Amino acid sequence: MHRYAARVRALRLFLMPFCVSSFAALVKDAGYVLVFPPSLADNLIGLGAIGSFLVAKRLLHIFVGNSQRERT
Repeated sequence: MHRYAARVRALRLFLMPFCVSSFAALVKDAGYVLVFPPSLADNLIGLGAIGSFLVAKRLLHIFVGNSQRERT
């Protein structure tokens, strides 16, 4: 990777939190609406799917990550 590209990448990663917080402040109280399904069951299914994914990711990190460390 060229030095310029590496510097641009570092600058973008450094500025990202500031841009996100600025965007959040910009849209605050601007009348935006978050869209969720109207039924509690659908919301719980979505929450369960996200939770299952995070648990699976953590378990893979524990079991597969440890086996890769033992090889090196």
